[in-house]
Amino acid sequence: ICLFITGFRREMMAVTIRWTSGLPKTVTTAADDGALKKHRTEGHGWQVLAGIRPAAGEGLAGSGRTIRYNKASFSRCSARTTNWWKGTTMNIKEIRAACSQYRVVLEPDENTPEWWAGAPSVTRGDNGEFFLAARMREGKSPRGRRGYEVRILSSGDGVGFAPVNRIGRDAAGVIGFERPAIVRDPRNGAYRLYGCCAFEDGWGIIRFQDAAHPKDFDPAKWQVVLKAENFADGFNHTAGYKDPFIFWDRDRWRMFVIGYDRVERAYQFVSSDGTKWEPASDRPALENTGWHSFFTRPACVLPLSIGYLLVYEGSTILWRDPDYNIATGLAYSPDMETFIDLTPDEPLLKSTTPGLYHTWRYSHWVHVGEEVYVYFEAARPNATNEIRLATFRAAR
Repeated sequence: ICLFITGFRREMMAVTIRWTSGLPKTVTTAADDGALKKHRTEGHGWQVLAGIRPAAGEGLAGSGRTIRYNKASFSRCSARTTNWWKGTTMNIKEIRAACSQYRVVLEPDENTPEWWAGAPSVTRGDNGEFFLAARMREGKSPRGRRGYEVRILSSGDGVGFAPVNRIGRDAAGVIGFERPAIVRDPRNGAYRLYGCCAFEDGWGIIRFQDAAHPKDFDPAKWQVVLKAENFADGFNHTAGYKDPFIFWDRDRWRMFVIGYDRVERAYQFVSSDGTKWEPASDRPALENTGWHSFFTRPACVLPLSIGYLLVYEGSTILWRDPDYNIATGLAYSPDMETFIDLTPDEPLLKSTTPGLYHTWRYSHWVHVGEEVYVYFEAARPNATNEIRLATFRAAR
Protein backbone atom coordinates (compact mmCIF):
# COMPACT_ATOMS: atom_id res chain seq x y z
CA ILE A 1 0.00 0.00 0.00
CA CYS A 2 1.64 3.23 -1.09
CA LEU A 3 0.68 6.87 -0.80
CA PHE A 4 2.48 9.48 -2.87
CA ILE A 5 1.79 13.19 -2.58
CA THR A 6 3.75 14.99 -5.27
CA GLY A 7 5.03 18.55 -4.98
CA PHE A 8 4.49 21.17 -7.65
CA ARG A 9 7.96 22.70 -7.78
CA ARG A 10 11.30 21.04 -8.44
CA GLU A 11 11.09 18.77 -5.43
CA MET A 12 8.85 15.83 -4.75
CA MET A 13 7.43 14.87 -1.38
CA ALA A 14 7.17 11.10 -1.15
CA VAL A 15 5.38 9.42 1.70
CA THR A 16 5.50 5.68 1.11
CA ILE A 17 3.61 3.44 3.51
CA ARG A 18 3.59 -0.32 3.16
CA TRP A 19 1.44 -2.67 5.22
CA THR A 20 3.36 -5.74 6.34
CA SER A 21 1.89 -8.81 7.96
CA GLY A 22 2.90 -12.17 9.30
CA LEU A 23 6.39 -12.47 10.74
CA PRO A 24 8.02 -9.73 12.84
CA LYS A 25 9.11 -6.86 10.63
CA THR A 26 11.65 -4.07 10.68
CA VAL A 27 10.12 -0.59 10.40
CA THR A 28 12.35 1.97 8.69
CA THR A 29 11.91 5.67 9.40
CA ALA A 30 13.82 8.81 8.55
CA ALA A 31 15.87 10.75 11.08
CA ASP A 32 16.43 14.50 11.07
CA ASP A 33 19.76 14.16 9.30
CA GLY A 34 18.27 12.01 6.54
CA ALA A 35 19.72 8.79 7.91
CA LEU A 36 17.54 5.74 8.24
CA LYS A 37 16.54 4.31 11.59
CA LYS A 38 15.06 0.88 12.16
CA HIS A 39 12.46 -0.26 14.68
CA ARG A 40 11.41 -3.83 15.34
CA THR A 41 7.69 -4.60 15.34
CA GLU A 42 5.80 -7.78 16.13
CA GLY A 43 3.36 -9.26 13.65
CA HIS A 44 1.54 -6.60 11.65
CA GLY A 45 3.28 -3.28 11.23
CA TRP A 46 3.78 -0.24 9.03
CA GLN A 47 6.90 0.38 6.96
CA VAL A 48 7.27 4.09 6.35
CA LEU A 49 9.71 6.03 4.19
CA ALA A 50 9.25 9.78 4.07
CA GLY A 51 11.31 12.67 2.82
CA ILE A 52 11.91 15.40 0.26
CA ARG A 53 13.75 14.21 -2.81
CA PRO A 54 14.44 15.69 -6.26
CA ALA A 55 11.91 14.63 -8.84
CA ALA A 56 14.54 12.67 -10.76
CA GLY A 57 16.52 11.55 -7.72
CA GLU A 58 16.56 8.55 -5.48
CA GLY A 59 16.55 7.93 -1.74
CA LEU A 60 15.81 10.22 1.17
CA ALA A 61 17.17 13.71 1.43
CA GLY A 62 16.31 17.13 2.77
CA SER A 63 17.35 17.60 6.36
CA GLY A 64 14.59 18.97 8.55
CA ARG A 65 11.74 17.93 6.26
CA THR A 66 11.50 14.28 7.15
CA ILE A 67 8.77 12.84 9.30
CA ARG A 68 9.74 11.50 12.68
CA TYR A 69 7.77 8.62 14.13
CA ASN A 70 7.97 6.54 17.24
CA LYS A 71 7.03 2.94 17.80
CA ALA A 72 3.74 3.86 19.44
CA SER A 73 2.66 5.71 16.31
CA PHE A 74 2.85 2.53 14.28
CA SER A 75 0.83 0.50 16.75
CA ARG A 76 -1.91 3.14 16.69
CA CYS A 77 -1.92 3.19 12.90
CA SER A 78 -2.14 -0.59 12.69
CA ALA A 79 -5.55 -0.52 14.37
CA ARG A 80 -7.19 0.72 11.16
CA THR A 81 -9.82 -1.48 9.57
CA THR A 82 -9.31 -3.25 6.28
CA ASN A 83 -11.47 -0.91 4.22
CA TRP A 84 -8.74 1.71 4.56
CA TRP A 85 -6.04 -0.52 3.03
CA LYS A 86 -6.15 0.83 -0.48
CA GLY A 87 -3.63 2.81 -2.47
CA THR A 88 -4.11 6.55 -2.99
CA THR A 89 -2.30 8.83 -5.41
CA MET A 90 -2.70 12.60 -5.46
CA ASN A 91 -0.82 15.07 -7.59
CA ILE A 92 -1.17 18.57 -6.21
CA LYS A 93 -0.54 20.12 -9.61
CA GLU A 94 -3.76 18.46 -10.69
CA ILE A 95 -5.54 19.60 -7.54
CA ARG A 96 -4.58 23.21 -8.24
CA ALA A 97 -5.82 22.98 -11.82
CA ALA A 98 -9.06 21.28 -10.79
CA CYS A 99 -9.84 23.88 -8.15
CA SER A 100 -9.58 26.67 -10.72
CA GLN A 101 -12.68 25.16 -12.37
CA TYR A 102 -15.62 25.72 -10.05
CA ARG A 103 -19.34 26.22 -9.67
CA VAL A 104 -20.90 28.81 -7.38
CA VAL A 105 -22.90 27.18 -4.59
CA LEU A 106 -23.99 30.18 -2.51
CA GLU A 107 -23.72 33.94 -3.03
CA PRO A 108 -23.95 36.69 -0.39
CA ASP A 109 -27.37 38.18 0.28
CA GLU A 110 -26.15 41.55 -1.03
CA ASN A 111 -23.65 42.10 -3.83
CA THR A 112 -21.99 44.83 -1.77
CA PRO A 113 -18.38 45.00 -0.53
CA GLU A 114 -17.82 43.16 2.78
CA TRP A 115 -20.96 41.01 2.37
CA TRP A 116 -19.98 37.34 2.31
CA ALA A 117 -21.37 33.84 2.02
CA GLY A 118 -18.70 31.53 3.34
CA ALA A 119 -17.17 29.16 5.88
CA PRO A 120 -18.85 26.01 4.49
CA SER A 121 -19.19 22.77 6.45
CA VAL A 122 -20.74 19.67 4.86
CA THR A 123 -22.15 16.34 6.03
CA ARG A 124 -24.29 13.65 4.41
CA GLY A 125 -27.30 11.54 5.32
CA ASP A 126 -27.88 7.82 4.85
CA ASN A 127 -29.62 8.45 1.53
CA GLY A 128 -26.67 10.47 0.23
CA GLU A 129 -28.32 13.85 0.81
CA PHE A 130 -25.86 16.70 1.35
CA PHE A 131 -26.26 19.25 4.14
CA LEU A 132 -24.19 22.42 4.04
CA ALA A 133 -23.88 24.90 6.91
CA ALA A 134 -22.61 28.36 5.97
CA ARG A 135 -21.90 31.61 7.75
CA MET A 136 -23.67 34.64 6.25
CA ARG A 137 -21.90 37.98 6.87
CA GLU A 138 -22.96 41.59 6.43
CA GLY A 139 -20.62 44.51 5.98
CA LYS A 140 -22.04 47.14 8.35
CA SER A 141 -21.25 45.98 11.88
CA PRO A 142 -17.77 46.17 13.44
CA ARG A 143 -15.40 43.47 12.25
CA GLY A 144 -15.77 40.32 14.30
CA ARG A 145 -19.52 40.88 14.75
CA ARG A 146 -20.74 40.72 11.18
CA GLY A 147 -21.81 37.06 11.03
CA TYR A 148 -25.59 37.43 11.21
CA GLU A 149 -26.73 33.90 10.35
CA VAL A 150 -25.79 30.24 10.14
CA ARG A 151 -27.68 29.04 7.10
CA ILE A 152 -28.23 25.31 6.55
CA LEU A 153 -28.98 24.06 3.04
CA SER A 154 -29.69 20.65 1.53
CA SER A 155 -28.92 19.11 -1.83
CA GLY A 156 -29.46 15.81 -3.60
CA ASP A 157 -26.35 16.09 -5.76
CA GLY A 158 -24.01 18.31 -3.74
CA VAL A 159 -24.23 21.08 -6.33
CA GLY A 160 -27.65 22.74 -6.18
CA PHE A 161 -28.63 23.69 -2.62
CA ALA A 162 -31.83 25.00 -1.03
CA PRO A 163 -32.20 26.43 2.51
CA VAL A 164 -33.78 24.24 5.20
CA ASN A 165 -32.89 26.21 8.35
CA ARG A 166 -31.66 29.67 9.33
CA ILE A 167 -30.16 30.39 12.73
CA GLY A 168 -29.90 34.13 13.28
CA ARG A 169 -27.60 35.77 15.79
CA ASP A 170 -30.54 37.52 17.46
CA ALA A 171 -32.53 34.29 17.81
CA ALA A 172 -29.46 32.57 19.27
CA GLY A 173 -28.68 35.51 21.55
CA VAL A 174 -25.07 35.92 20.40
CA ILE A 175 -23.04 38.87 19.15
CA GLY A 176 -22.08 37.24 15.87
CA PHE A 177 -21.21 33.97 14.16
CA GLU A 178 -18.07 32.71 12.51
CA ARG A 179 -17.58 29.28 10.90
CA PRO A 180 -20.06 26.52 11.82
CA ALA A 181 -19.44 22.77 11.79
CA ILE A 182 -22.20 20.31 10.91
CA VAL A 183 -21.58 16.60 11.47
CA ARG A 184 -23.56 13.38 11.79
CA ASP A 185 -22.97 11.03 14.69
CA PRO A 186 -22.18 7.64 13.10
CA ARG A 187 -23.32 5.82 16.23
CA ASN A 188 -26.94 7.01 16.34
CA GLY A 189 -27.50 9.01 13.15
CA ALA A 190 -28.22 12.31 14.96
CA TYR A 191 -27.08 15.56 13.40
CA ARG A 192 -24.86 17.92 15.37
CA LEU A 193 -24.25 21.59 14.78
CA TYR A 194 -21.38 23.52 16.33
CA GLY A 195 -21.07 27.27 16.12
CA CYS A 196 -18.34 29.80 16.65
CA CYS A 197 -19.48 32.89 18.51
CA ALA A 198 -18.05 36.18 19.61
CA PHE A 199 -18.36 36.70 23.36
CA GLU A 200 -17.38 39.80 25.28
CA ASP A 201 -14.23 38.02 26.52
CA GLY A 202 -13.22 36.32 23.27
CA TRP A 203 -14.22 33.70 20.72
CA GLY A 204 -15.66 30.36 21.79
CA ILE A 205 -17.21 27.20 20.39
CA ILE A 206 -20.84 26.27 21.10
CA ARG A 207 -22.83 23.10 20.44
CA PHE A 208 -26.51 23.22 19.57
CA GLN A 209 -28.82 20.48 20.74
CA ASP A 210 -28.69 17.45 18.45
CA ALA A 211 -31.50 16.99 15.93
CA ALA A 212 -32.95 14.16 13.88
CA HIS A 213 -32.78 16.44 10.82
CA PRO A 214 -30.84 19.71 10.26
CA LYS A 215 -34.11 21.59 9.77
CA ASP A 216 -34.88 20.95 13.44
CA PHE A 217 -31.89 22.68 15.06
CA ASP A 218 -33.21 25.11 17.69
CA PRO A 219 -31.31 28.45 17.78
CA ALA A 220 -32.08 28.94 21.48
CA LYS A 221 -30.74 25.58 22.68
CA TRP A 222 -26.95 25.54 22.84
CA GLN A 223 -24.08 25.29 25.30
CA VAL A 224 -20.48 26.47 25.33
CA VAL A 225 -18.06 23.56 24.82
CA LEU A 226 -14.72 25.34 24.35
CA LYS A 227 -13.39 28.71 25.48
CA ALA A 228 -9.94 29.96 26.32
CA GLU A 229 -8.96 30.34 29.95
CA ASN A 230 -8.77 33.95 31.04
CA PHE A 231 -5.53 34.93 32.73
CA ALA A 232 -4.92 38.12 34.66
CA ASP A 233 -1.12 37.98 34.74
CA GLY A 234 -0.54 40.53 31.97
CA PHE A 235 1.19 38.02 29.71
CA ASN A 236 0.22 36.86 26.25
CA HIS A 237 -2.00 33.74 26.17
CA THR A 238 -4.48 32.15 23.78
CA ALA A 239 -7.38 34.55 23.98
CA GLY A 240 -10.03 32.53 22.14
CA TYR A 241 -10.86 29.59 19.89
CA LYS A 242 -12.79 29.86 16.65
CA ASP A 243 -13.77 28.22 13.36
CA PRO A 244 -14.06 24.52 14.31
CA PHE A 245 -13.65 21.61 11.95
CA ILE A 246 -14.98 18.42 13.60
CA PHE A 247 -15.01 14.80 12.49
CA TRP A 248 -15.39 11.31 13.94
CA ASP A 249 -12.18 9.29 13.84
CA ARG A 250 -12.58 5.60 14.74
CA ASP A 251 -13.45 5.98 18.42
CA ARG A 252 -13.40 9.69 19.15
CA TRP A 253 -14.29 13.13 17.93
CA ARG A 254 -11.50 15.38 16.71
CA MET A 255 -11.79 19.14 16.52
CA PHE A 256 -9.33 21.45 14.80
CA VAL A 257 -9.71 25.09 15.75
CA ILE A 258 -7.95 28.40 15.38
CA GLY A 259 -6.33 29.55 18.59
CA TYR A 260 -5.86 33.30 18.71
CA ASP A 261 -3.11 35.10 20.66
CA ARG A 262 -1.38 37.82 18.69
CA VAL A 263 -1.47 35.62 15.61
CA GLU A 264 -3.68 32.66 14.67
CA ARG A 265 -2.48 29.07 15.16
CA ALA A 266 -3.79 25.57 14.43
CA TYR A 267 -4.80 23.51 17.48
CA GLN A 268 -6.41 20.10 17.88
CA PHE A 269 -8.75 18.83 20.61
CA VAL A 270 -10.27 15.37 21.14
CA SER A 271 -13.47 14.20 22.82
CA SER A 272 -15.43 11.02 23.44
CA ASP A 273 -18.82 12.76 23.62
CA GLY A 274 -18.36 15.94 21.56
CA THR A 275 -19.01 18.17 24.57
CA LYS A 276 -16.01 17.84 26.84
CA TRP A 277 -12.84 18.52 24.86
CA GLU A 278 -9.21 17.93 25.80
CA PRO A 279 -6.10 19.21 24.01
CA ALA A 280 -4.53 16.60 21.74
CA SER A 281 -1.19 18.34 22.18
CA ASP A 282 0.28 21.32 23.97
CA ARG A 283 1.68 22.59 20.67
CA PRO A 284 0.09 23.78 17.43
CA ALA A 285 -0.23 21.20 14.66
CA LEU A 286 1.87 23.36 12.33
CA GLU A 287 4.37 26.14 12.88
CA ASN A 288 3.67 29.68 11.74
CA THR A 289 6.41 30.05 9.18
CA GLY A 290 7.16 30.97 5.57
CA TRP A 291 4.20 32.22 3.56
CA HIS A 292 1.90 31.41 6.54
CA SER A 293 4.10 33.07 9.18
CA PHE A 294 1.34 35.45 10.31
CA PHE A 295 -1.72 33.19 10.32
CA THR A 296 -1.59 29.38 10.20
CA ARG A 297 -5.11 27.99 10.49
CA PRO A 298 -6.73 24.58 10.06
CA ALA A 299 -9.36 24.34 7.34
CA CYS A 300 -10.31 20.65 7.27
CA VAL A 301 -9.02 17.09 7.41
CA LEU A 302 -9.47 14.63 4.54
CA PRO A 303 -8.97 11.00 5.63
CA LEU A 304 -6.81 9.15 3.12
CA SER A 305 -6.33 5.45 2.54
CA ILE A 306 -3.32 5.75 4.83
CA GLY A 307 -3.16 8.74 7.11
CA TYR A 308 -4.77 12.15 6.72
CA LEU A 309 -4.49 15.24 4.58
CA LEU A 310 -4.65 18.40 6.69
CA VAL A 311 -5.85 21.30 4.59
CA TYR A 312 -4.59 24.47 6.20
CA GLU A 313 -4.67 28.17 5.37
CA GLY A 314 -2.64 31.19 6.24
CA SER A 315 -1.11 34.52 5.39
CA THR A 316 1.98 36.63 5.78
CA ILE A 317 2.11 40.16 7.16
CA LEU A 318 3.52 41.22 3.78
CA TRP A 319 0.16 40.68 2.09
CA ARG A 320 -2.58 43.27 1.86
CA ASP A 321 -5.00 42.90 4.80
CA PRO A 322 -3.56 39.53 5.95
CA ASP A 323 -6.37 39.00 8.48
CA TYR A 324 -8.72 38.28 5.58
CA ASN A 325 -6.47 37.78 2.54
CA ILE A 326 -6.00 34.07 3.21
CA ALA A 327 -4.55 31.33 0.96
CA THR A 328 -4.51 27.55 1.33
CA GLY A 329 -1.87 24.81 1.57
CA LEU A 330 -1.62 21.11 2.43
CA ALA A 331 0.01 19.02 5.14
CA TYR A 332 0.17 15.27 5.73
CA SER A 333 -0.17 13.24 8.92
CA PRO A 334 0.02 9.48 9.40
CA ASP A 335 -1.50 9.52 12.87
CA MET A 336 -2.92 12.96 13.77
CA GLU A 337 0.14 13.58 15.93
CA THR A 338 2.90 14.34 13.43
CA PHE A 339 2.30 16.81 10.58
CA ILE A 340 4.51 17.76 7.68
CA ASP A 341 3.94 20.81 5.50
CA LEU A 342 3.66 19.77 1.85
CA THR A 343 3.51 23.35 0.56
CA PRO A 344 6.12 25.23 2.63
CA ASP A 345 7.35 27.56 -0.10
CA GLU A 346 4.12 29.02 -1.44
CA PRO A 347 0.35 28.51 -1.18
CA LEU A 348 -1.26 25.87 -3.33
CA LEU A 349 -4.60 27.65 -3.74
CA LYS A 350 -5.63 31.28 -4.13
CA SER A 351 -8.76 32.78 -5.63
CA THR A 352 -8.42 32.89 -9.39
CA THR A 353 -10.82 35.85 -9.61
CA PRO A 354 -9.05 39.18 -10.26
CA GLY A 355 -9.43 41.72 -7.47
CA LEU A 356 -7.84 43.21 -4.36
CA TYR A 357 -8.12 39.91 -2.46
CA HIS A 358 -6.93 36.40 -3.36
CA THR A 359 -8.90 34.82 -0.49
CA TRP A 360 -9.33 31.01 -0.77
CA ARG A 361 -10.23 29.69 2.66
CA TYR A 362 -12.54 27.73 4.97
CA SER A 363 -12.55 24.76 2.64
CA HIS A 364 -14.15 21.39 3.34
CA TRP A 365 -12.92 18.46 1.24
CA VAL A 366 -15.32 15.48 1.04
CA HIS A 367 -14.98 12.03 -0.53
CA VAL A 368 -17.93 11.46 -2.89
CA GLY A 369 -17.61 8.17 -4.72
CA GLU A 370 -14.42 8.28 -6.77
CA GLU A 371 -14.17 12.06 -6.50
CA VAL A 372 -13.31 14.66 -3.91
CA TYR A 373 -15.72 17.57 -3.62
CA VAL A 374 -14.04 20.76 -2.43
CA TYR A 375 -16.32 23.42 -0.95
CA PHE A 376 -14.54 26.71 -0.26
CA GLU A 377 -15.00 30.41 0.33
CA ALA A 378 -13.37 32.64 -2.28
CA ALA A 379 -13.05 36.33 -3.02
CA ARG A 380 -14.95 37.98 -5.85
CA PRO A 381 -13.73 41.12 -7.67
CA ASN A 382 -15.72 43.60 -5.55
CA ALA A 383 -14.56 42.51 -2.05
CA THR A 384 -17.46 40.11 -1.60
CA ASN A 385 -17.02 36.38 -0.97
CA GLU A 386 -19.01 33.37 -2.18
CA ILE A 387 -19.00 29.62 -1.65
CA ARG A 388 -17.70 27.62 -4.59
CA LEU A 389 -17.43 23.91 -5.43
CA ALA A 390 -14.59 22.25 -7.30
CA THR A 391 -14.08 18.53 -7.84
CA PHE A 392 -11.25 16.22 -8.77
CA ARG A 393 -10.94 12.50 -9.25
CA ALA A 394 -9.01 10.64 -6.58
CA ALA A 395 -7.65 7.13 -7.02
CA ARG A 396 -8.61 5.38 -3.79
